[in-house]
Amino acid sequence: MPLEPENISEWLIPNSLSTSNEGEKIALRFEGHSISYRDLLSRTNQAANFLLSNGVKPREVLVLRLFDSPFFVSVFLGAMKIGAVPALVSTFVRKEEFEHLLTITDSSYAIVENEPGKDWVKESKILNSLKHVWVPSEPQDQVAATALELFDDASFSPEAPPTPALTHWNDPAFFLFTSGSTGKPKAVVHDHADIRHTVECFGKPVLNLTSQDCVFSTSRLFFAYGLGNSFSFPLAARATTILCRERPTPALVAKIFETEHPTVFFSVPAMYRALLEHHQEQPLNAASLRFCVSAGEALPGRIFSEWKERFGVEILDGLGTTEALHMFLSNYSDSAKAGSSGRVVSGYAVRIVDESEREVENGATGNLLVRGESLGYYFDRKEGFLKKDPSLWHATGDIYRRDEAGCFYFCGRAADHFKVQGLWVAPLEIEEALMAHPAVLEAAVVAGMDSDRLIRPLAFVVFREGKTPGPDELRTFMTERLHSYQIPSEIRVLDKLPRTATGKLQRYVLRDFGQKG
Repeated sequence: MPLEPENISEWLIPNSLSTSNEGEKIALRFEGHSISYRDLLSRTNQAANFLLSNGVKPREVLVLRLFDSPFFVSVFLGAMKIGAVPALVSTFVRKEEFEHLLTITDSSYAIVENEPGKDWVKESKILNSLKHVWVPSEPQDQVAATALELFDDASFSPEAPPTPALTHWNDPAFFLFTSGSTGKPKAVVHDHADIRHTVECFGKPVLNLTSQDCVFSTSRLFFAYGLGNSFSFPLAARATTILCRERPTPALVAKIFETEHPTVFFSVPAMYRALLEHHQEQPLNAASLRFCVSAGEALPGRIFSEWKERFGVEILDGLGTTEALHMFLSNYSDSAKAGSSGRVVSGYAVRIVDESEREVENGATGNLLVRGESLGYYFDRKEGFLKKDPSLWHATGDIYRRDEAGCFYFCGRAADHFKVQGLWVAPLEIEEALMAHPAVLEAAVVAGMDSDRLIRPLAFVVFREGKTPGPDELRTFMTERLHSYQIPSEIRVLDKLPRTATGKLQRYVLRDFGQKG
């Protein structure tokens, strides 16, 4: 990365768009409306001036709890433009989680969008202790109301563009939060160079987006995966992003496919599975798609194959983390392999190591480590903002193996593996065996106990509609695919599996559920 000063907002949406032909290109589609790159620049400048006029200074933390919209994008860009550090909070968090995030980031300001029946300002004492809180739907005072209303199409009036803050490439740009799949979320700081690194290393060589592309992501902007999908990659390519305020359902995704004709679709395995199920009742028009992308958890090979067979396009599965900002393992168009997370993305280094941190041979399993310039660091209020060391290795917590061709295969989370009869058990192997049964829609396995209080696999399954095979049938089916010590001692049926807002399976919930009987 360059060592000269850099402001990522100015790099993505430069002031030159106000006079160039690129400014006429559609940047965002939202609820039937189009917003050009020139409009987005004006809205970004408006947001920057609003924040400056209200005392927001460089390096001050601005919490954003906003639904996906042009407002979100312009405020995020505007905050980084003046050197402030926006913290992107999920709209799915509960009050206690929200207050935890406010505390660990040492926030000074917040813009919080309410949903029906919820007043975050009244319900949060911590939120009321900040310097200033704005609520776009119900502004707290007339000054805020007047300023924020300028973002609406009916009353928008551009102002003089502010001078971008003289931020350095390794100055803090924004916060993201880990998904909390294993406990409380952590705050991850990303610098101004991190987005550019993901664009240069993944967005351009893997996605190869052009200004003719129209992208849609079911993952929200406040997640690392969604931020790359709907923000970094399309803006850098001058492509068009479809934004959706509502939480996507298969029916809503089908409607967007029909009306907006996206060329690239980003989602998670659970949504791809749900769309395949939906397609059986209501045909899904995927004719506009060039390819699809999946992340969040490993894409089962069965879903990859079914999707390609039905719609004729590949799903490029990959692996990224909040810490890395986006993908560092990925499949590529025309060479995607079912069940594989793909190869190492240029600009990153990956190792698979044993418990002594010695690199394992191809074909052997071990802990996955990653290194790269987009890796952030966990924020500590006592230490404040740090200068990160890109030479450090980050332990992902994933177990992987690599084949001779350099393709990586997910073998489960390190914390999820357990021993049965002295032998290691990988839940993923049992889940794949269960999901091979035509009646099983989803499966999850955790460590349980048999009647003798010995550790044995405990399975949870979700059946396809109208299918109800018995436990004995499933066990007989698995004996053809697994060793005896891998066969679950008990199989429980659920209506759905517990997942985070990003679609990741919450095994700790199942472990607790199993202990409670």
